[in-house]
Formats: sequence, structure tokens, C-alpha cells
Amino acid sequence: MSGIPRGPVATALAIAEIQLQIFSLIEKSDSARCARVCRRWKEAALDRVWSSMDSLVPLVQLLAPLKMWSRRRKPDCHNPGALKFSRTIRAEDWEKFMPYARRVKHLEISLPEFAPVILDSSVFLELARSRRMLSILPNLSVLKIGSLELDESLDVHKGWSKHVLLFLHNRIRSLEIHIEDVDEGDKSLDVLFDDITEWAPLISELTIEIGSGKEGVNSSVSNLISRLAFLKTLRISPYSLSQSVINSLASLQNLRTVQLIPDIMKYHEYKYQRLNTDSAFPLLKSIPLCGELGSICLLLKSPNAFQNLLELNISNEGKYELVHLHSLFDLIPHASPFLRKLTISCDPRKGPVIGSIHAEILRPLTSNSHLEILELDFARAIDLTASQMVDIFGKCGYLTTLTLNTGLSRFSDTTLTLDVLQWLSEACPQLVNLGLYVDARIIPSTPDLFHVHGFRNLRVLHFGTSPIHDPGCASLYLSRIIPSQCTLVVHPSYVITEKGVNVFVEHWKEVKKILPSCIQSYKDSQEAIQVLRQERDAWRSRALGAEASAIRHRDKLLL
Repeated sequence: MSGIPRGPVATALAIAEIQLQIFSLIEKSDSARCARVCRRWKEAALDRVWSSMDSLVPLVQLLAPLKMWSRRRKPDCHNPGALKFSRTIRAEDWEKFMPYARRVKHLEISLPEFAPVILDSSVFLELARSRRMLSILPNLSVLKIGSLELDESLDVHKGWSKHVLLFLHNRIRSLEIHIEDVDEGDKSLDVLFDDITEWAPLISELTIEIGSGKEGVNSSVSNLISRLAFLKTLRISPYSLSQSVINSLASLQNLRTVQLIPDIMKYHEYKYQRLNTDSAFPLLKSIPLCGELGSICLLLKSPNAFQNLLELNISNEGKYELVHLHSLFDLIPHASPFLRKLTISCDPRKGPVIGSIHAEILRPLTSNSHLEILELDFARAIDLTASQMVDIFGKCGYLTTLTLNTGLSRFSDTTLTLDVLQWLSEACPQLVNLGLYVDARIIPSTPDLFHVHGFRNLRVLHFGTSPIHDPGCASLYLSRIIPSQCTLVVHPSYVITEKGVNVFVEHWKEVKKILPSCIQSYKDSQEAIQVLRQERDAWRSRALGAEASAIRHRDKLLL
């Protein structure tokens, strides 16, 4: 009698796709134990264990044992604290290694900064000497490399090329590079990039972070990007997104998304220029731009360069003039007519320039009829009335997220009050996320039409550092507008510098605490009023019925 289990459950568990799904939900250690349960589970469980590796140590240990040599026992050891092979690698070692190496699809060869051990350079030299094929991980598709795993006794960048070349091949689709710093005259970075483009030309996703914003380094980066013809997604440091990199990106026909790696410590504000290439970025959907608003306007004037853009993120770190902002909003509808997300932020630490942003500057936004997300954070006040808000943003029929100046860290005068919520609830009922800087010290009278025109889809409401004096009255007013599923987001007070603004933040925290009970109380009162109205209507119907019956009885007697 066969010992193989029968039945629908056993049949389902024998399907490789179901096994992979199950093993993906458990830890690697549990998958390793499952691999020893039966032959049916072995392959899928081992795929789970070896598919993603965050260190090379478990892999190279399959070839030969590793030992930590001291300089006394091994005078030629470059780094006494590094791991080295205890013997040379033989042909039978590679036969044992390859079944596991073929399972590796994701590899990270950069260790944490304070890693207890690192691999000695002799390990990589032995791998290169004895390998049986060009790439020791033939099915690798995602590779993350950094400078922290290399032997510190060697020249870091000169060691890069020969080490990384062991893992490069044409099946790699995603590459992530993290290098701490590079000297401007160092050509080793060009050697590394030459190897990448030669051995892994089909990369479609690239993340590159180099601790330098020097022009020579950016030139090397732009040279690398221009040769990756199949690149679709690029993630790059803000200080590396220079004009030369923009020019190289313009030549890529498959590029769809450009993203910035968050880094608040390092920043370089570039001055962009108009592109000479006609119809650049044919498939680009998303791009961030960091620089002066005037130079960004020049870049947006490039002929047909951003026609298919869906997401635009602009960051300005310096002072700017209103004329630049006016030109920017005039250009965006023509440069990117199908734009769905627009984010513009200015560093409040630089201080506002005299003047306020008025309605005529923002009015061109009405031409972006496809706009869904609009986030504007300026270092100065926005001078708008409630009617002007409705006139501008009410024409954006797909707008679901609207954020205006919620990131101000200092007090600023504004003409908007909480009354603007009533206007927006009628003009933009589709809003899901709303953030405004308003003067909540003035509580308007509560109209009777809130239950008709209230926000039905609103999920997040944010007032930033808006001035407020009476949290109780503000909560009662907001309870007439906000649906029960909406959450009030409070600005973190630790980023505020002005003492008075910190008081406003504390008041908004109090509003957040008492608002749910106010909403529930208002909801209960509305339900009670509805019950009374139904009872009144029923009584009125009975009274009219009785009156009609009496009239019919009287008419019958008269006849």
C-alpha cells in the first residue's frame, strides 16, 4: 500500500504554485525545516530559503569553510578581522554549490555599518579563479551593492569592478548602488559603470545613491544612465539630479518614472536649462525636480518634453519671486495637459519673500481638468477667499486630495476661515484628503444645510499649524461637516520653532480628542430629529385620514 497521501487537500498541496504561496508566508527558518519534511516540499521550501539573500556569507560557505585568520598565523592577510577560505575551492565544490546558487534571485552585498565580520578580498579572488561559469548566480534578477562590504585595507573603488563583475549578467533587471563618496578625479567609478552597461544592459530599474554631488561624478552617472536603453524606473539622490543627468534621461525611450531618494542632510539646488531635444521623455509618467523655480520654468518650456507626464514633484529650497511662481502655473497646463498629481514645496526655513500668493497666480490650475492630487506648500501666505477657492478648485472635477500650506512653521495671516469648508463641501464633494491653513479663531455660524452638502467621502482632514483659540467651539462646528469615518491629522509639534504656534498645535490635539464624541452626539441628535419627523408625519397622515373619513361620512348623511 502506497504511503503517499490521497485526497483533494493532498492534491492541492502538491501544486508548486500553492506551495510557494504557503512558504512565502512563513519565516526562512521554518521553510528550511519544511524542506526536510518530504520530497514534494523540498524544492519549493528551498526556493523560499535561498531566493533572497542579504549576505554572501551563507552562499560562499557552501563552497568551502570560512575562517577568521590573524596576522600572526597569516602574514599576507590584508584584514585580520575578515573571513577567508580555509582551503582552495575544488570542482566538486562548485557541483554542490550550483543547485543552491540557481535559486538566488535577490542579493544584497552591502552590510550594516557596524557588521561584526566582512569577507576578505581573497574570497572574491578565489571565486573569480575557480568559477565554472561567468556569473556565479545565473538567475539573479535584483542586485544591491554598496561599499561597506569590501575589504577596507584595499582601495575601495578599485576593488569594486572585479568583485561586482562576478554577479553581473543579462538577466539582472533591478540594480541598486550605494557608494559613500568618490573623488572627482577617480576613474574607478567609470570602470564600474562600464562593467554594468556591458554585462547587465537590460536593467529596467535603477537606484543610484552616491555621497557626492560633484560635477565629475554626476557626469559619470549621466553616462551610465544614457547607456541603459531599457531603463523604466530611476531612483536617484536629489543632489545627483543635475542638468547632465536630465539630458541623459531625455534620450531614454522607455523611461516612465523618476523618483528621489529622501535625504534631508544633503541637497544641491541645480539650475536647469531648456532641452534642445524635441519630444523628449515620450513615455515618462513621473519626475521630481529640485532647483530654482525660474530654471524649472526653462526646463518645462522644452518642446513636447513632458506631454505624457502624470505626476510632477517640484521642490524649491531657496527664495523665489512671485513672477516665477506665476510663470510656473502658466506653463504646467501646456507642458503636461494630462497631469494627475502636482506637488510643489518650498523650504520654510529660507523665509518668505514679501508678498502673498493671490488667486490670479493659481487660476491657471483650472485648465488641468485631470488633476486628482494637488499639494502646495509655500513659504508665504496664500491670499484667497472662500469664493475664489470654489472658483479655482471647484472646476477640478476629479480632485480627491487638496493640501494648501499645512506645513507652515510660523504664524501667517490668512483670509480663509472654517467657513471655507461649507463652500468646498458643495463645490468639491468628491474630496477624500483635505489640508488647509485657516484662521480657526473665528467660528462662523452653523448653517442648516450641512446635512445636505456635507463631505461624504472625506477620510483625512489636516489644518497644520492654523491658529485656533477655542477647541470646543471648533469641534462643534466641525462635527456638522466631517463624516464619522474622517480622521483629523495633527501637525507634529517637535518641528515648530515659534512658541505661539506650539499652542495652536496643542489646541488641535484637544480638538482631535473631543471631535469623535461631538460627531457621535450630532449624529444621535440627527437620528432623534428624524424619528420625531417620522412620528410627526405619521400623526399628520392619521389626522388627515380621520378628517377625510369624517367628511365622507358627512357627505353620505347629507345625500
